Amino acid sequence: MMKTFLQSRKVRGLIILSVLVLVGYAVFTPEAVLPVTKNVDTPLFGNSSDQEHRNASGLGMFAWGGVEVRKSDYANLDPKQFALKETAYGGHPAYSKAMYYKVCADYFEASKDTAQDLEDQRRSDPSGKSEDFARWQLTIKEQQCKNVSKADLQKIDALMHEAAKAGDISAQSYELNKTAASLIAVYRAKLKENPDQIPFVGEEEKNLLGSATALAEKGDKEAAFLAARLTATDRFGQKDVTTSAAWALVGIQQKGELFSASNRVFEDEPYSALATEQRQVAAQRAQEIYNRCCYKR
Repeated sequence: MMKTFLQSRKVRGLIILSVLVLVGYAVFTPEAVLPVTKNVDTPLFGNSSDQEHRNASGLGMFAWGGVEVRKSDYANLDPKQFALKETAYGGHPAYSKAMYYKVCADYFEASKDTAQDLEDQRRSDPSGKSEDFARWQLTIKEQQCKNVSKADLQKIDALMHEAAKAGDISAQSYELNKTAASLIAVYRAKLKENPDQIPFVGEEEKNLLGSATALAEKGDKEAAFLAARLTATDRFGQKDVTTSAAWALVGIQQKGELFSASNRVFEDEPYSALATEQRQVAAQRAQEIYNRCCYKR
């Protein structure tokens, strides 16, 4: 399968969940998590057919994007007690509750592959440190989600809608991404039914990009990823790979990082085909966007 930079939202959610756990854990042990710079491969979008991968790096629900864990730093922490510290997702209260349920929904889905994921951990780290931490992390998730019911999971969309109506940008982005996924699915179905005829693209499809960029300009990273995705293909007649790369750079940007034409974004499809000058333009555009939307956030 061709390596690409397009990865599913679901996978990003699992990685974000792991990062949230790590961040909270680091409050207790600042040196517990050490960055690893080698063999890190965590693309943030899906493949060219937009299929969902099990994970970004072959490590399932424990793919935290290249970290090394020292067992002695967390072994004495009781994960059940740690789990009692509620994760704050910020934003409107309805959004925070929806995210809590969403994290648990993703955990329930990913837990179906727990045995395989733990085996992947053993293969990737024969020392057993990663597997030990994965099991510790599993206990946290089990505790956090043990009282979440199927009825709670069915409230996610309604809670997101409540928050979106109240002006929560992240909730608005969630709804926009759901709309985009639905429209893309319809487009694909029509194309599969009649491969020789390009499906009609209406105003709703064309307006997706404007809505995504508007939310991205307010600092929403998921909207930036959606803008990158929409401009990466000609599905809705808006293909501009250089612009797509710029939005992808904004989406993965961390404070303090420099926008560069040598960013790892350009190692993957469709951006690996961009010439040096195009990469420089993308990096410059990304910097300009970031200065407007996110620099002071």
